[in-house]
Amino acid sequence: MIVLAALLAAVYVYAPEIAQSLPQADPYLSSYVAWMDDARLWLDGQLQDLLVWLDTVATQSQG
Repeated sequence: MIVLAALLAAVYVYAPEIAQSLPQADPYLSSYVAWMDDARLWLDGQLQDLLVWLDTVATQSQG
């Protein structure tokens, strides 16, 4: 599982270089990178909501 995550991260990071070396893969790589960017933005929003909720709970428990 970790190897797969590392491979997907490497494809994301090196997508421009891969697309330059393998131009026929460019549409697929661009789509993958855009999808990952959307996923990162969604995750960021979820974590921000979680932090706000935790802050609210901590504030309420203090009394």
